[in-house]
Formats: sequence, structure tokens, C-alpha cells
Amino acid sequence: MLTWKPEIVSAFRQPELNTVPQGFLLENFDKQIEFLDSFSAKISTMGELEAEREMHRVFVDSLLHETRTGIYSNFHNASLYERGYAHEETVRLAHM
Repeated sequence: MLTWKPEIVSAFRQPELNTVPQGFLLENFDKQIEFLDSFSAKISTMGELEAEREMHRVFVDSLLHETRTGIYSNFHNASLYERGYAHEETVRLAHM
């Protein structure tokens, strides 16, 4: 449904675009990415048992740790409610 009625839509304004600040990723995330080619090269130098253990560590690791999927979305929603859209912390959490 589209509403064009001026009495309804005239109060709405296009918000400013918030871009990710310089250094945001480095300040807020731990970067620990291992690509398949480097992983394969690493385990190719190991013995069979050690390589198998390393594969198990990588493949099963995600099952051993509690998932936190969606937690920052909830933090963002709470900040939005408490502080509003334009607040610095709400914007930071939106980028997470």
C-alpha cells in the first residue's frame, strides 16, 4: 500500500545516511579468517593424525560454542527505543 496523502506523509523526512566510520571494523571485530588454500597448505605439512585433529578443530569448533546470532540486533533495538535513531550508540550497533 502506498500513501500519498499530504496530511500523513508531509511530516516524514529522509534521514541522513550513516556510513561506517573509518577503522570501525578493526575497533569492533576480531578478524580471524582462514581461507581454504592456506588451511590446506598448513595441514599438508602435518602428520596424518595431527592434520585430522586440526580438521576436527576447525569443522566442529562452531558446534562447541554458544551461538550469538541476532544479539546485536536486540542491542540495536533496545538502544533505538531508549536513545533514538540518531544516537551515536544506536548508529554503532546498526553497523554491527
